[in-house]
Amino acid sequence: MPLGNKSIVKLSSCQPELRRLIKRVAEGVDRGDLRPLVEDITVLCGFRDEKEQEAAFASGLSTKRWPDSKHNVLPSMAVDAVPYPVDWKDTKAFEALRAYTQGVAAGMGIPLRVISWDWPHYELR
Repeated sequence: MPLGNKSIVKLSSCQPELRRLIKRVAEGVDRGDLRPLVEDITVLCGFRDEKEQEAAFASGLSTKRWPDSKHNVLPSMAVDAVPYPVDWKDTKAFEALRAYTQGVAAGMGIPLRVISWDWPHYELR
């Protein structure tokens, strides 16, 4: 199934390279490239305003305060995307999605950076 409306809205706040990348990854997931580990993906976050960034920092979801995250520019230089339905304990699904996303980015010539402990986070270098 293609990206849902909420994911599309969140993704629309991202840099064009990230939008193209996540759409291409979603197409591959739809084709079954990651089955049985990943059936679908969802976008949790693109741009974060000051209130959202400070809440992410306070809750431990981010190590950065406003305006130091790549999520804090518009269009966003970062996107958080996860396997859907979300199961934070399913590290194999997150690993598969991350490896696939990195491979797609390399194939598209998109300079992508991931952070080892931050499963959903992808950012432009």
